Amino acid sequence: MSRAFRPRTGRLLLVGVGALLALGLLAALVALLFGEKKAELTLSDTPLAPGQAYLIDGDRITYVIDNLFHEYRVGKSGMNVTELGSAISGYDIRGDNMAVFIGDVLQISGLEQLRFNGTIHRV
Repeated sequence: MSRAFRPRTGRLLLVGVGALLALGLLAALVALLFGEKKAELTLSDTPLAPGQAYLIDGDRITYVIDNLFHEYRVGKSGMNVTELGSAISGYDIRGDNMAVFIGDVLQISGLEQLRFNGTIHRV
C-alpha cells in the first residue's frame, strides 16, 4: 500500500509544480503585454550633415547651420531645439569645446560671453 501511494503523490506533486509554472508564465506574459510601460526609446533626426562640426556635451548637441548657432537638449519632454542667437560671423569646434563669434563678442560653450575692442575675425 505504501508503494502505490508514493508514485501517485509524486505525480500529483509534478502536476502541481507544472500548474504553478504555467500560472507564473501566464502572469508574466500578461504583465509584459498589458502592464504599464515606464519608458520608451524614441529616435529623432538631427539636421547634421556628414562631416559637419558638432559638439556633444552631456545632454546637449551643439552645431552651426546657416550661420546660426543651435543647441539640441535632450529632456524628459523629448528633444528641444533652441536657436542660441542671431547670425554669427564664425565658429570653431575643437576637442570638447565650441566657440562662436559675431562682431566683438565671443561665446565659448559653457562660459560667459566675452566682449573685445574691435572685430573678431577668427577663433
